[in-house]
Amino acid sequence: MTLFSPAQKLSTFLENRLKAALQEAHSADMSTATVEALAENIIEQYRVEPLEVHRDKLTQLAASNDTVVMGRRAFPVRYRLPCTGTPELWSKEPSNSYLNPDFLFTTKMGGDDHLIITMQLPALNLATDIYDDKERLLALQAEQQKSVQDTRDAHIEQLQKMVNWSGNQTNTWNDSLSIQIRRTLKERAMVADEAKRFAASSDVPVFRVDEAEQVPLQPGIVRRKLRPEASATEATLATEIYEDIVQTIEQMTRAMERTPTAARLGEEEIRDLILFVLNANYRGAAAGEVFNGNGKTDILLRWNDQNAFIGECKFWEGPARFRRAIDQLHGYVTWRDTKAALILFVKAGKPTDIIDKAAGELRKHRTFVDEAPHTNGTRRDFVLSAADDDAKHIDVALVVVILPAR
Repeated sequence: MTLFSPAQKLSTFLENRLKAALQEAHSADMSTATVEALAENIIEQYRVEPLEVHRDKLTQLAASNDTVVMGRRAFPVRYRLPCTGTPELWSKEPSNSYLNPDFLFTTKMGGDDHLIITMQLPALNLATDIYDDKERLLALQAEQQKSVQDTRDAHIEQLQKMVNWSGNQTNTWNDSLSIQIRRTLKERAMVADEAKRFAASSDVPVFRVDEAEQVPLQPGIVRRKLRPEASATEATLATEIYEDIVQTIEQMTRAMERTPTAARLGEEEIRDLILFVLNANYRGAAAGEVFNGNGKTDILLRWNDQNAFIGECKFWEGPARFRRAIDQLHGYVTWRDTKAALILFVKAGKPTDIIDKAAGELRKHRTFVDEAPHTNGTRRDFVLSAADDDAKHIDVALVVVILPAR
């Protein structure tokens, strides 16, 4: 890949990316989450990470085979320069930039996380008696080393200028992305509210969707507060409320199983739907993608600044991926968390076999303690120990959701 190719303009790349982000904002289902949650999701998906090079972590690669350059024997000197940023940006030429042709020839991508700078260093003239004159040999080698360092540093300086120009352009674009996505979603929300007010004042009744297609929230439901059980050292979620949370998720996902359009939803979209229902029941206590433990958990309900329930949403992609999901859940569980759920979505395959495989992976996990008898075909309940404390137990509900075929 050619760095900062004049044939690939950064402005064009960013313009197309903004169009795609706005298209998603215009088509997003506004009923699945708050405006801010939808905006954050789209912005996170489309924002670009500005390029950076890390000169302080520059290393020299081992010497490789010699070659012939312009009739003289030479050998390559290669450096590895760590870098960060959205990888696609390296091939895009920033606006108002210039490029030294030498720079393109010597610097290439070595991977998503580093660049390779290569220079051909002519060998000393072997036809002379230079190797017999140690003092002169050392002087020439020092001169060679200085020349290589100067050339290398000049290349890195040129690279840094291009990175700065690219960063200025991408930072401005990221700010614009955030503003335009939020404005688009807020405008859509205002129009939706206006439509609701109009429908409410209409002299014609509003058509209601068949009950079988509705999310199963009981009429007149009282939104509940989380309350802790008494404990000498910490607060834990009351067992009946834990059961109520899991059953609420089960009822909501059962409705999804009866809804053909659910098959088109992605993992995050389904997660947002679950959050919407939980917030309807628990006074806005649920939050998605909240930092907790060692990562970002999908569903988190908090009580008095403590985690009361955590849930992780995953599509079934085989036993190996599911094992990683179990480990991931452990990473989110801190010592105060004792109630959790793995919500597993199945789009293809035999549901019974997949449920058995998933349950089997939980039984085989190094932290497995116990399994409760099950009466529900798509739910299993397990007790696992905390990853760093065998005496600390975690209740984990495995809830399997069989999504309809497209």
